[in-house]
Amino acid sequence: MAKSVNLIIALHNHQPVGNLEDVLEFSYRQAYEPFLEILNKFSDLKICLHYSGVLLEWLERAHPKFITRIGETLAKNQGELIGGGFADPILTMLNECDRIGQIKYFTEYIKERFNTTPKGMWLAERVWEQNLTKSLADADMRYTMLDDYHFKAAGLLEKDLKGYFITEDQCRTLLLFPIAERLRYAIPFQEPEATIEYLRHFATDSGDNVMVYADDGEKFGSWPKTHQHCYEDKWLERFFKTLQANKDWIKLITFTEAIDQFKPIGRIYLPDCSYREMTEWALPVEAGMAYEDLSHRLKETNLYDRAQGFMKGGFWRNFKVKYPEINLMHSKMCEISGLVGQLPANTKTAQEARIALYRAQNNCPYWHGVFGGFYLPHLRTTVYQNLIKAENIARQALAGKAKEKNEPIIADFDNDLSEEIKLSNESMNCYFKPAAGGALYELDIREKNFNALATLARRQEAYHYKILRAQKADTKNVQSIHDLLVAKEQGLENLLYYDNYPRRGLLDHFFDSNTNPDNFAKGNYDEQGDFIKGAYNYENQKSALILSRDGHIRQNDRMIPFRVAKQITFARNNPRALEIRYKLTNLHTEPVNTIFGVESNYAMLAGNAPDRFYYDTHEQNLGPLITHGQAVEQSRFGLKDLWQKIGIELVTDIPARVWFCPVQTVSQSEMGFESIYQSSVILLHWPIQLEAGKSWQVKLTQNINFPEK
Repeated sequence: MAKSVNLIIALHNHQPVGNLEDVLEFSYRQAYEPFLEILNKFSDLKICLHYSGVLLEWLERAHPKFITRIGETLAKNQGELIGGGFADPILTMLNECDRIGQIKYFTEYIKERFNTTPKGMWLAERVWEQNLTKSLADADMRYTMLDDYHFKAAGLLEKDLKGYFITEDQCRTLLLFPIAERLRYAIPFQEPEATIEYLRHFATDSGDNVMVYADDGEKFGSWPKTHQHCYEDKWLERFFKTLQANKDWIKLITFTEAIDQFKPIGRIYLPDCSYREMTEWALPVEAGMAYEDLSHRLKETNLYDRAQGFMKGGFWRNFKVKYPEINLMHSKMCEISGLVGQLPANTKTAQEARIALYRAQNNCPYWHGVFGGFYLPHLRTTVYQNLIKAENIARQALAGKAKEKNEPIIADFDNDLSEEIKLSNESMNCYFKPAAGGALYELDIREKNFNALATLARRQEAYHYKILRAQKADTKNVQSIHDLLVAKEQGLENLLYYDNYPRRGLLDHFFDSNTNPDNFAKGNYDEQGDFIKGAYNYENQKSALILSRDGHIRQNDRMIPFRVAKQITFARNNPRALEIRYKLTNLHTEPVNTIFGVESNYAMLAGNAPDRFYYDTHEQNLGPLITHGQAVEQSRFGLKDLWQKIGIELVTDIPARVWFCPVQTVSQSEMGFESIYQSSVILLHWPIQLEAGKSWQVKLTQNINFPEK
């Protein structure tokens, strides 16, 4: 009897919540639609398909006939539909209730539309921790698939990974299928014969080996150059024809068929892990560069395959350490999850709030690697939009049980063992961090479901050193996005500046006269005070929050004791206005001569759009938000986003000098290196001369408005 092997092919299709409409349409036209068209020509082939719930929602709205075609493909027994979390969340970042809720909601969603009940699930970014076993089992999932890297990290070798394993947690069991990395890199980037030759190594007389290829469906058309490669150059048809030509010994089956036909290889317990590339991206910068260098050295000496299982990279949760902004976003998600959990179960209100929460748990904005992810402002913004929407629904439903309006809530919101303060009214949520500059770190405009402080600081990335040698992509060969080295624009090396503090609101600066707008924008200046990251004391006086710090200003190489106090309240007659009364006091016996500045950052989504711009006291348009500029004697200064119809205006009772500039980062994406507008900086500043023991005061009002023009 001829030797044979079983092959499972699984495709994961997903788009981030809030992704741009043209990107969704591009992926549909370039990848989703043509792949199914080709597959339907080969009725004897079986493919396991996963479409995330949020992608299916979009497809139902934009291309309802495609939903019908998926159903027809399943009806012809051409595959198996895979479940998962509705919004494709990283399950390890969720509490148990949300883990199971996401999965069960999506299971019901699939049953209603396709009359099938998924028995297994796609694990977002294959982020695994052993405690997920019980969660998945409790959500009625029978199996999932993980990279062979996970299994190698547990000590297994490639030759051992030819079937599926059983794992257990708290006496609940789950079946785990290894995904072959060599197949991930061969399909569709190498000729079909490369896959055939690889599978020959696993063909046996008994024919009970099972190999798994599972990866993103977008690589079949929407990754760079893959549409031409897969469809115009007919790689996909050649691949399917090659499988057909070898169907006597390569048996295409589904996950469920594999479980029904073959016994598990054995028991396994896997370490906390993700796919290999993700573990590298999760590392701190220096460690990431060392990891990449070591990987190259091992490959050059042909030791990499033997060492790979011991090359454990970073831990996914440390993205919250690498990017503190992710931790703030995740902490907000946990806060709102707890609030939504207070709603009476099985009500329309609870369902509406929970679905908004689920959408905010979409994995893409909570990490960054070769995909833009967290670096993309519209993805971060969408997370907050859904969280604020869920909060608004829940707070309205729980009215009478929640704290009174305007009463500060003091809690360790971000889990750093220091207390944060939340001021809320019907129009705004304002979160302050006394331990870090007394800064405003979240500003929710509740009527718009918009956090104007979903910002990102400029920081060094391990891939920045590649930018100097980035060249245009090879026009002859199709490469995996993990291997591409492309610059989408010129001059990116001139944007590699790094911030030494988070980009937040109400940041208190002290400068000398040598500081100018250019070196401020580049972060290349001398900070005279120790206030911007220093700890502030706080106290509540009725509805007012008072933040104060007795710190120092450096003057003539001496540290001069100095106090900054800021009293913060909502304006009495305007719920969209936040009043900040600053009082600066010279605590020294000698005069102080300095420049005091208040920095605010606003993440307004687009820097170079003509309908988003700065304006001055005279309502003069000063240019789009990508503009660098300065103005003097300003008692009113602000910015407008006419697309969202949101305006933010700073009003002072003492005219200020103003510097304004964008924060631009340089990041990598599947299309190459690119600059991204992250936020707009407005710095109001005043020259201050204070005699010993004297004080200076200024009132600053931050107004939110909804302009039509």
